[in-house]
Amino acid sequence: MLTSRDVRQQVDDLVGHAERAGKGAALKDRAKRLDEKLQAIEDDLINPEIKADEDDLNYAPKLDHDLTALAGVVGSADARPTDASVVYFHTLEKQLDAVRARLDDVLRNDLADFNAAVRAQGIDPVVPAPKIDR
Repeated sequence: MLTSRDVRQQVDDLVGHAERAGKGAALKDRAKRLDEKLQAIEDDLINPEIKADEDDLNYAPKLDHDLTALAGVVGSADARPTDASVVYFHTLEKQLDAVRARLDDVLRNDLADFNAAVRAQGIDPVVPAPKIDR
């Protein structure tokens, strides 16, 4: 999700810069479509409406909630995870892998198309920040 937010912020900043330079018209629609795709991916991971403890009673929790709940269940026991917990983890893992694949596709294709349009305007492209190894 950090990559998605980083790219969205860079695109927003770049379009603002391009508009001030008189080149924003060619990029605005592309930026909007890219932002919508990245936002949809984020929305599969988290529900931005959930900001307080009981908001999940009013708004549907997403994948982050499921993973956190599973971690709480598994972490609360003094025994190895149950078979059901392991099966559920693999179900969530597959869902997360699908979201990651969608993000990779958007970065590989949609961001590349956006950056081609950016370069055509003589502006430096958006580059996702690399993951920091700790």
